[in-house]
Amino acid sequence: MATRPIRRLFTTSPLLLVSMLAVNGCSQDEPAPSLRIVRSVRLERNPNPTVNLAAIAHVLTNEPTKVTLDIAGASIPTHVEFPEFRTKHELPVLGMVPGKINSVTITVETQSKVKESQSLPFATERLPPEFPPLELTVTDPAAMEPGLTLFNVFQWDAHVPGLVAPRGWLIAVNSAGEVVWYQHPDSVPGDARQLSNGHILYEYDQTGFVEVDLLGNDIHRWHAMGLGKPAPERATLVDTHTMHHDLQELPNGHLLSLSTSMIPAPNYPTSEKD
Repeated sequence: MATRPIRRLFTTSPLLLVSMLAVNGCSQDEPAPSLRIVRSVRLERNPNPTVNLAAIAHVLTNEPTKVTLDIAGASIPTHVEFPEFRTKHELPVLGMVPGKINSVTITVETQSKVKESQSLPFATERLPPEFPPLELTVTDPAAMEPGLTLFNVFQWDAHVPGLVAPRGWLIAVNSAGEVVWYQHPDSVPGDARQLSNGHILYEYDQTGFVEVDLLGNDIHRWHAMGLGKPAPERATLVDTHTMHHDLQELPNGHLLSLSTSMIPAPNYPTSEKD
């Protein structure tokens, strides 16, 4: 199981943490008649069920604005600034803790420095029953790298002893050990890390890589051809036997991974008597 700090899991790409006024997950428009800048806010749960602690916010403003947000709910509050000015914001809603009403303050600012703020509650669902149990034994934030820690988890099949369950987990926790993001993909993720563009890259089945955004949507896949395993749709085929365990993003954006080679070994001893 690989662990590593992630400093920008929720800040690399623009996002807005806002409240969903409809806890049942339906999207709705919420006008702000008392505000001069914000026209409407439409919120919907993340349509990708593999990432449950997420939603999408559609925000319209009367003039170009940038966004600052402050979210409270976890024991460690989050503050994020997004400097791009626009009138239409379609942003992932991330950073909440599960099973709790999170409080979010959204501040929009115009190019003339005029600001408007709204504080809204956000109710999140509890962790699913099959979520792996996590136990925090000790934490010392002063001795830790800042940010979040991302790690992968696989589970044994409950019905077949010794067999790994066909789906695993990617989990991100803050320095207090609280779950603030997770994905339950359709495979067993291996080594995982954040790319320079803010996406997550993880290895699967010793066969390839998957790049996903923070809403869990597939961005790209790479698949090793050497073992003859069926390739996912739209995957880039790589002429190698395997891609396994460790992977790195190089400064030029290329990806580096471990692989295997088949090398004939004439007269290789097969027992102590050879």
